[in-house]
Amino acid sequence: MSETPNSSAAAGFRRSALSAVLILSACLYLWNNNFPLGYHGDEGKKLRFALTNTQDFQHPLLLLQAIRAVNGFLNLEPAGVALLGRILSALYAVLLVAFFYLLMRDFLPFPYDLLSTLGLGTSPILVVHAHYIKEDVLLTMLCVLSLFGLFRFLKQPSRANAALLGLFTGLALSAHYKAILLVGLYAAVPVIARDYSGKFLRRLFLAAAVAAGVFVVIDYPLISEFGTFQQGFFREVRHASRGHVLRVYPLEHWFGFHLIYSIIPGMTAAATLVAIGSLAYFLMRRQLSLQEKILVLYLLLFHAVIELSPLKPAPGFIRYVLPEIPVLIYFAFKGLHALDAASPFRGAKVIARGLVAVAIAVPLESAVRLDYYFNRDTRAQAGRYIAEQRRRAVFEWYGGARAQVMSVAEIDVDAARQKGVAFLVASSFQYDRYFYGATLKDQPPDVYRLAAAYEKLFSYPYVEFAPAYQSFAFSNPTVRVVDIRKPRDAGAEQPAAGIPEKTDRR
Repeated sequence: MSETPNSSAAAGFRRSALSAVLILSACLYLWNNNFPLGYHGDEGKKLRFALTNTQDFQHPLLLLQAIRAVNGFLNLEPAGVALLGRILSALYAVLLVAFFYLLMRDFLPFPYDLLSTLGLGTSPILVVHAHYIKEDVLLTMLCVLSLFGLFRFLKQPSRANAALLGLFTGLALSAHYKAILLVGLYAAVPVIARDYSGKFLRRLFLAAAVAAGVFVVIDYPLISEFGTFQQGFFREVRHASRGHVLRVYPLEHWFGFHLIYSIIPGMTAAATLVAIGSLAYFLMRRQLSLQEKILVLYLLLFHAVIELSPLKPAPGFIRYVLPEIPVLIYFAFKGLHALDAASPFRGAKVIARGLVAVAIAVPLESAVRLDYYFNRDTRAQAGRYIAEQRRRAVFEWYGGARAQVMSVAEIDVDAARQKGVAFLVASSFQYDRYFYGATLKDQPPDVYRLAAAYEKLFSYPYVEFAPAYQSFAFSNPTVRVVDIRKPRDAGAEQPAAGIPEKTDRR
């Protein structure tokens, strides 16, 4: 794996290889993205806002404005707009991979620049979230683009580069309020770069002014709807400080919640181990360039904020680490290159190249399997089963494409039975959060109450539809179809007709 000569043939090969990576990534992002709209809890609201030209400002408007702008030319029906939103998310993911290559090509030699790009493009967390109409992939793409603009500015702190940095940052701020962390990162740059000159600081202020202007241009409805903007913005601030349903505090997992439950599933354990090991090695050896020190600070900022906040909303909290993944991928492949290049022993080179294969193949295999099951969801299986029974069912949130109630544990079973309801459909994306929350201290009373209510509900016979591979983000929960046709006391010894006790259906 030695570096190829600087030639037109080598440059052509790189372009072809990069194109192949981008095409493969696009195929993964677009495959099976026509799943029912109700599977993701937030997509319906995004679609409604895009179609009605309204907003609640709980997120900035770039995602919505892009859908509105494209649909202004296409004039699609609602189903078409939903697919358009998902296609745009896939496009943002492809651009993220392309910008990552532009960012890293100066720091990783061939072929590790392309291998790291492939590693990011096929990472399970990115493949899955590229299917959803949500801000997270768009934010991550613009964070990487902002880092590219920052490194360009550091190399040559001209007015043009400052304005470019401001443009990229303004776009990021218009994707998600979390991008304000980039401003904190920029504030630390003079300290890291040890450049306190008036010229440097003035150019940074110019970038900040351009960013503010771009934000206002994109989010211009806030001017006429300033009250709604305030409500939406401060609701998100309160949301971050108080949590969502559960309150997961950092000491519960020694600041490792997102490492355990988000980064490892999102990258796979193999790629995470390589990334964390490599990062630890370079930190201990203090072998970091100025740009890499900035990347480490970026990583610390984004990770510390999501760990410190009790807001870790199930089932989709994994998406919160998306902005960290490109940096972790970079350090993983930097470490593998160092092992490959520095060791004089053939055995170490074989190990390094074997680890490269593992760090790419394991996440790719996981991503393909997750992609395959997008349109083979457990909720569709449960829905077909209920249709065969020809009995009335009530679905809770994440239990089917159309939910009637937030939680079936809130339902009076006897009253529902008298109204002709035969089945209550429960989703692990709902009940698991309460079972987990019941093990934590200082939760809202409803958490413990609903955990007990689900325990009582599951004393009835049920058919369980478990994912053939795994639940991930908003895809493939375990679904329990609970039969309430007989009072539990009367049916305790024998399940209701045709319904086996706690059967696993795949």
